[in-house]
Amino acid sequence: RSVAVRLPDKPLTEKHLEFRVPGSDADLETCITALLDSVEKGLAGRIEPPEPIYGIATDAMYQQPRLPDYIAACALHRQAS
Repeated sequence: RSVAVRLPDKPLTEKHLEFRVPGSDADLETCITALLDSVEKGLAGRIEPPEPIYGIATDAMYQQPRLPDYIAACALHRQAS
């Protein structure tokens, strides 16, 4: 539960995305728009997903970059749109 979006390891006929809203103070419309924009960009660009992470994504062993705060993330999303 350490990521915003998950693609559970399920059979192809049961694949689905799980999306967790960042917090009660987040703008839900902005969060969902950013998620859908990201999915569209990935599909259009045929971007391959990274290797799966099992366990806690923030563990040092995965060497994931720290995510930007909400204000910085919104600015990055506006730049990409």
